[in-house]
Amino acid sequence: MTIEEMHIAVNLGVQKIASFQVDNLLPQEIDHELNDAMESFIKQRYNPMGNKYRKGFEQSQKRVDDLRALVVDGRIKCFYAGESISGFYIDRAPLPNDYMFLINALSDNYYECNAAVSYGTATYTYKAMEVSLTPPVEGYVLKSIGIDNTVFVSDDNGMSLEYVSNANNYSDSTSSLNLTKIAPAGSNPKTLTVQVTTGTSYNLTDLANSETTPTSDSNKLVLLIDSEIYGNTANVKATWVSPINSALTAEVDYPFANIIEQPVTYRVYTAGAGTRQRENMSFVQHDDLYSLLSDPFNTTTYDKIKYTIQENFIDVHSDETFFTTFVDIKYIRQPKRMDKSLGVGCELAPHTHNEIVEMAVQSILEAISDPRYNTQSREVLGSE
Repeated sequence: MTIEEMHIAVNLGVQKIASFQVDNLLPQEIDHELNDAMESFIKQRYNPMGNKYRKGFEQSQKRVDDLRALVVDGRIKCFYAGESISGFYIDRAPLPNDYMFLINALSDNYYECNAAVSYGTATYTYKAMEVSLTPPVEGYVLKSIGIDNTVFVSDDNGMSLEYVSNANNYSDSTSSLNLTKIAPAGSNPKTLTVQVTTGTSYNLTDLANSETTPTSDSNKLVLLIDSEIYGNTANVKATWVSPINSALTAEVDYPFANIIEQPVTYRVYTAGAGTRQRENMSFVQHDDLYSLLSDPFNTTTYDKIKYTIQENFIDVHSDETFFTTFVDIKYIRQPKRMDKSLGVGCELAPHTHNEIVEMAVQSILEAISDPRYNTQSREVLGSE
């Protein structure tokens, strides 16, 4: 079912057939209700307590097919986040921007049987610059971001925070600018990439990453660019355009901050001594964590790894014999928001579209206090 067909179905469900029993619904209002219904649908199918059959995700073939379009894989590079309690350490993996629910997680780690992990340090030099995603003119949409005459992310229809936070949307020319990473701004945002090779230790070219992913609730984009590329006077230009008249534009320049030098600490094995392996991980509640780490029969080990989740991170807990370099996760991602004006429809499997429409109709009927609400609720329950 296309987005246009879903809009027609919502109008039919609310208005009856050509009756215009209630006020006309704006396309933006229908989009909002459809997106809310889609989010509720996903949560109900994932949570076994969210439906009358008490079946959660993958507990029936219907549940598998309901959410299969949103099940994706992710590989996240970890960074050393310090010591938790004596003898135990945290390797932190930032969750993807489109993360919604975790399904499973594997640790890609290095283990050394008869030696403790040593430490290395490096300094990363970079410049940071914040681009405000609040339009300079009310109603304008963000069309492009670039430096000088090089545009490295753009969309004529406008770019949201989610769009500019996705590295896949950036052009190939970005690499020539040494744009190392993009991330939505939060509290003291930093995104650092360090590549280190030492003569006496393990080659850390693909391991020594230090990354702090801020929360995505800020309406800013943080760009980090190698300090060797541009002087302190370089500006990044954001171009805004009117969605009604593309000839009306507004440009805003953003200067870079001074050069920042960030020390990074990483863990490393003696050359040739470490064993690389992939192991399953098990989730631990925070209130049980330290008791388990102190218990020799339940502590974290290279083949029985414990992890916790906080903020936007997976924290993998290790001892002195191993550390985690990557976390491979399978997760349910956030779907794209439906938008009729942009032609963005529902990403879920086609057989779910009618159910989402029914849930949207139910919400609208409740909002307008229509007596048909109870009938519609029974119909939606019956769809289970």
